[in-house]
Amino acid sequence: MEACIMSEDLHKSRAMRYRFLSTLYRDEIPLSLIEAMQKDDFIKPFLESVRGCGFIDLMSGAEVMASYLQSGPAEKLFNELRYDYADLFLNAGNNPVFPYESAILSGEPVLMQDSVFSLREYFKKAGIRKKESFKDLEDHVSVQMEMLRYMNETGKDDLYMEFFKDRYCKWVPGLCDQLVAASPAQSNFYQGLGHYTRGALMCESLRNAGFTKGLEVTIRLLPALESLGLDSGYTTIEEGEVEQGFTGTIPSHCYACGALCGTSARLKDGILKSVAGLQGDPKSAGKICPKGAAAPKHVYSAYRLKAPLIKEGSRFRKASWDEALDLVTKKIKAMDPHKLGYMRGNDWANNIHEALFDHLGCPKTTHRPMCDNANRMANEKNLNDKRPWINYQESDYILHFGTNELAT
Repeated sequence: MEACIMSEDLHKSRAMRYRFLSTLYRDEIPLSLIEAMQKDDFIKPFLESVRGCGFIDLMSGAEVMASYLQSGPAEKLFNELRYDYADLFLNAGNNPVFPYESAILSGEPVLMQDSVFSLREYFKKAGIRKKESFKDLEDHVSVQMEMLRYMNETGKDDLYMEFFKDRYCKWVPGLCDQLVAASPAQSNFYQGLGHYTRGALMCESLRNAGFTKGLEVTIRLLPALESLGLDSGYTTIEEGEVEQGFTGTIPSHCYACGALCGTSARLKDGILKSVAGLQGDPKSAGKICPKGAAAPKHVYSAYRLKAPLIKEGSRFRKASWDEALDLVTKKIKAMDPHKLGYMRGNDWANNIHEALFDHLGCPKTTHRPMCDNANRMANEKNLNDKRPWINYQESDYILHFGTNELAT
């Protein structure tokens, strides 16, 4: 009977710890959660749960987090952590952290790599999928934490052990290393979180290996987490089948420059794997430059912005699209239109942009003077063709002035 109660407490504590950690990683930390974590009902049992446990990262992480939570009013900490979150997870700072399995395992700042395919197999085994309303990627750490929570709460112990050992333990320590090494300007909360996450992983690893110390620490955490009143629902995952993405090739064009070379994009389960030249394309003759071939690294770059950012003072914070666009509108309306200029680029919405700036009465120009306009005008005057195709095969000599056609 006692063993049964112990097992129930373990599953509950373990699931709640994953729920807690997932909440801290998946987005900005809500003000209401900071307020709850500042109360003695959380702080005291949180620190007590790790006291004397022997897990150095767990103890130091909890102490750093608790110390920060007690350092000022909740609203002040909320604003500080918003800036830190943008620095670390939204690429607003100098040392961003990538909470994705693909990037950590490969050591490259590229997402949606091959590890995602095997991750989807675990989704299928567990009978879950990423929620469409959760706009981040499926190998985000918060998704995997909620997967582990779900496996605990639904009694999928064997699958839990397999996933924890074969996947979670392989890459999350690398994420913790990045967090601990990062240095946000205003707080050390996320560094403490990195230590605590690594300590929790070590604690769980030893518990799985049969050491009772890990079991005791996990169960002692329960009163602290229960005091937070965390939402019992799942934010990143839901039950259901994983839909199979498209596998095959799609003819397209490269939009990396104005040449619009024909391309053949190869996809696997909906993920862009490679881009090659389109055979039979009259412009590029089935060839493609390195810039076009690197399209997957551009599409899945970990450095891409994931949300609008608003600068306040010297730092950025996350904003909604409505807030960001409202701010831009307000700023433009307040400006003297003659002090606002428009430079046309190569995008496909120029007519919309020009209509707006015509309405505002702003001066306009184009990127052409800084690009290839002089070259195009000379070609048109001399060859009656703005962009003549060079006949390399039948040329005896090729003279280049200013640029190397073969290199650029």
